[in-house]
Amino acid sequence: MLMWLISSTKAPHAIITPEIMEPIMRQREGRSLLFIDLALPRDIDSCGWRYGGYPLYIMSMITI
Repeated sequence: MLMWLISSTKAPHAIITPEIMEPIMRQREGRSLLFIDLALPRDIDSCGWRYGGYPLYIMSMITI
């Protein structure tokens, strides 16, 4: 089962950090997860991207 995490807030900084995601990813035990960050600035901390190699799509990558 594929689960999506879609984020889009007006937060001035990343709100989804490795510290928040690491325990969640351990519980998922390798099940698929797709991250989509529509916020500018980013909601998902990509500097510390350690969420098991799952895809992260950010607003600047998405074209219509």
